[in-house]
Amino acid sequence: MTDLDDIEKAISALNRQVDEVAVRMADQLVAFGKSRAEKGALLNDLKALHRENLAAAGRMRARLDDIADRVDAIRNALTSTT
Repeated sequence: MTDLDDIEKAISALNRQVDEVAVRMADQLVAFGKSRAEKGALLNDLKALHRENLAAAGRMRARLDDIADRVDAIRNALTSTT
């Protein structure tokens, strides 16, 4: 009867260990999911900043083109009057 008791104790101990491993794995999966979600949010923020930078660069290019047009107009006005 002692052997049977020892086997039952060993099985109980193994079941507890399996439960502990399952809990740790579940915790790791949750942490991985959070990490992935955080990375996704950061990527979305980065994409938004990139779009804003592209828009700002477009506006700056338009302003530079406008300035260049004004400089050309002034240059033409000065050369046509002389």
